[in-house]
Amino acid sequence: MRAQLVGISLAVAPGEAAYIPLRHTYAGAPAQLPLDEVLARLKPWLEDASKPKLGQNVKYDTHVLANAGIAAQGYLHDTMLESYVLEAHKPHSLESLALRHLGRRVLSYEDRCGKGVHQIPLAQVAIERAARS
Repeated sequence: MRAQLVGISLAVAPGEAAYIPLRHTYAGAPAQLPLDEVLARLKPWLEDASKPKLGQNVKYDTHVLANAGIAAQGYLHDTMLESYVLEAHKPHSLESLALRHLGRRVLSYEDRCGKGVHQIPLAQVAIERAARS
């Protein structure tokens, strides 16, 4: 409930995706786009229920966006919930769904940020690593 945006990942078509870094704070982090400007440009689309969207774990994303003042609407699909309904006996992480349905390996959150006592916040992860699929 207290999570803050560090970056936004978007895909506009198959094979066309982007990561927008906003709040990476590690030593030597490059300048990033101003959070307020990025959110001002994305807000009309994110809040437009007539613009279809899909996501993974949409409930979490809508909470994080709400923390940033955006009332996201228009989600037609939540791949995590759909996985749970259709394949309750299998894992529902984005990594497992990508491998199972697309045959594609992607980095997990733990791959990016570490595990257990060695885990760091996403804001401390190098932008290049955070952006990798």
